[in-house]
Amino acid sequence: MTFDFQRFFKQHSIEYVTSGPNVARGNIYIQCPWCRHEDPSHHLGVNLTTGAWGCWRRSEHRGRRPHRLIMAVIACSYSEAQSIVGVDAGPWVS
Repeated sequence: MTFDFQRFFKQHSIEYVTSGPNVARGNIYIQCPWCRHEDPSHHLGVNLTTGAWGCWRRSEHRGRRPHRLIMAVIACSYSEAQSIVGVDAGPWVS
C-alpha cells in the first residue's frame, strides 16, 4: 500500500490532472513544487501504484518517499509530513 496522494491533493486543494496529453495511465500530475513558475503545466507525475514521483523537467526532482514531496507541496516540516503520511499510509512507510 502506498500513500494516497490523490486524496492528499484533494484535501489540500492542489490542482492535479489524471488525463490529457502526456499523462500516463495510473499517474496523476501536479505543477512541480520545485520548478514552480518555471513549470507552465503539470510536469510532476505521481504513480498511484508505487507512490514514486518525478518531474519531467528536472531529474533531481524525483523520489519515492512521500515526505519530501509533501514538504515541498504544502511547505511543512518533516515532522508534519511524517504525521500526514502516518495518518494515511501507516507507520510502515518510511
